[in-house]
Amino acid sequence: KKMKVTLLDIYRKSNYKISKNTNSGMGTGNNYGNNIVGKIQNLLIKKSIHYPPQNCLYIMSILCNEGHEVIYSETLTENQSDLYIFTSSLVNFETELNSLIKLRELTNKPFIFIGSAAEFNYKKIISSDKKNKTFVIAGEAEGFFFENRKLINENFFLKFENKITYKKLYNLDEFPLPAWEIIFKYSSKSKMIFLGLNNKSITIEGSRGCPYSCSFYCCYPNIQGNKLRLRKPQKILDEMLYFNEKLNVKNFTFRDPVFSISKRHVVELLNKIILTNKKFNICVETQLKDMDQEMVQLMKKAGVKLIYVGVESSELEVLESAKRKNPTNENILEKVNYIEKSGIMIKCNYILGLPADDFNSSLKTIKFAEKINSVFAQFTIFTPMPNTPAWKLYEDKITSKKYEEFTMWDLIFDHKNLTEKDIN
Repeated sequence: KKMKVTLLDIYRKSNYKISKNTNSGMGTGNNYGNNIVGKIQNLLIKKSIHYPPQNCLYIMSILCNEGHEVIYSETLTENQSDLYIFTSSLVNFETELNSLIKLRELTNKPFIFIGSAAEFNYKKIISSDKKNKTFVIAGEAEGFFFENRKLINENFFLKFENKITYKKLYNLDEFPLPAWEIIFKYSSKSKMIFLGLNNKSITIEGSRGCPYSCSFYCCYPNIQGNKLRLRKPQKILDEMLYFNEKLNVKNFTFRDPVFSISKRHVVELLNKIILTNKKFNICVETQLKDMDQEMVQLMKKAGVKLIYVGVESSELEVLESAKRKNPTNENILEKVNYIEKSGIMIKCNYILGLPADDFNSSLKTIKFAEKINSVFAQFTIFTPMPNTPAWKLYEDKITSKKYEEFTMWDLIFDHKNLTEKDIN
């Protein structure tokens, strides 16, 4: 039987940008503060950047290819669907849980929760459904749907325990193309204005997984795995060309944890993009230690307009406390200057409140950011996230009562050197 399926991507009300597409699905909330400058920044960023979670794009496409009717919604709705799929996050968790309870009063159909935050909070999710028809997929849910795509129907999930553990990690090339047609049909919010005011924007993945040592606090290697899963460069290009022709998309934001981690892979991809002569606008996230002049020049020719890089802290002791390995400060300054002189904008990301941070080291990091003077600079707060070694170390020191406070813009634990007032 072909089903009607609604994918619910629910967001709490907020005056700042909430994203489920970051932090490997745990999400972030860009709260720049309540003074006049902070409020302006909050409004600007909220209106400038928004993408749905990557896993829901694949799941919608998998279901559509099997002939099911698929609806995407960012508001809670009961529309006589046969199956409801909830995207999960920490930064929206209490809102998502309340949405489950409200919708359960209106329908007896199965609910499926997907994402790393649902896996972490599966007991709370399952116990909230008095009808016992809510299921949490622990693992990469798109792989589960793909493997069982011929079998899934309204009653398929009823034979499972409420927590479905799925450990297989697929190569993304095996999945059908993400269902951006559905997103643009039901939502006009997918955007990245910093790549162009009038162009449609989508996210794309060239890889998953990360072997770097910052897994102490970073969600990506802990959730996606340490093993690097690279897509074929031609497959990535085919995806870009398809959505350029089909939806007139020119802006592409790569969601790889480290875009340039495999030089051979990224050089091949960039050369393929250059040969198309397409005028794409591209945003990537990477580490400066993987960048050299050859790669920068290829990125420029391929259409890379904006690069996110993690600097985190200027202080070696602070970096070591978070098991972070950086180039020297001199090398960072040199590379950022070279990249921006080539015509590519840089957003340097910094983290205040790392384990060994104190007030003086934080001020030194801010001074270093001023010295770098990149086009964009972003300061977040060290947040021990579930599924990371940092969580295990700080779990007993967590002071926040709600997971929605895990925005990475708020101090949510008892720091040995810094108070919430210091951070603010």
